[in-house]
Amino acid sequence: MSRRARSTVAVALEESRAKPHEWHRIAGDHPYSTAAAYADLVRSIQRRGNLERLLRGFVIEPGEAWDARVVVAPGGPLNECTVWVMYLGSPDPSH
Repeated sequence: MSRRARSTVAVALEESRAKPHEWHRIAGDHPYSTAAAYADLVRSIQRRGNLERLLRGFVIEPGEAWDARVVVAPGGPLNECTVWVMYLGSPDPSH
């Protein structure tokens, strides 16, 4: 992931955490392989624990649940995919 890409992922995750159960778009269009990797990373966060080193300062708390999806426009090229993330919540009510 490039420095810019990590920044856009962190921004989308921060927005999603602030408004749980709403989809938030990671800025920019991405090749399908990159978009799929971002979505897999976000969906698997709760299994991986603290990913601060990967997301440059955005700390994922243990037990948080996230969802993500990749969207390819109908008939669109695979190098212009969007990634959407959603914060599903945490067992800790302070999050």
